[in-house]
Amino acid sequence: MSDTDESALIQSRIQRAKDQLQAMIDLNPDCMMMVDADGAVVRANRALVTLVARDSFASVLGTPVHQLFGHESIDAFDAVLKDVDGVYGFCRLDATLDGTLRNLEFTRVGGEEESQSAFI
Repeated sequence: MSDTDESALIQSRIQRAKDQLQAMIDLNPDCMMMVDADGAVVRANRALVTLVARDSFASVLGTPVHQLFGHESIDAFDAVLKDVDGVYGFCRLDATLDGTLRNLEFTRVGGEEESQSAFI
């Protein structure tokens, strides 16, 4: 096997592993999202799109989390986003979604980049 063939095979395996991981995240029944330092969603799974009653990923990406969960969530998300010293943070909030008051809990996991956090 030539170096070019071996490299192509390795790249194919890496891509397949990435696709499988993305499918696992997307199919997870728990909401998952990554937000930037300003609180805008940069990645999300299908469970989040469904929870906030949006019709597509495009309608969620770039949206500030407080617009998805209501303005009453601003303080809860801001507090955990500003805790840059901690790798983990916890956020609990009440949000009205589809006319139903829900108690939501998120765990913040700091991203490799200081400007991003993942919420699960």
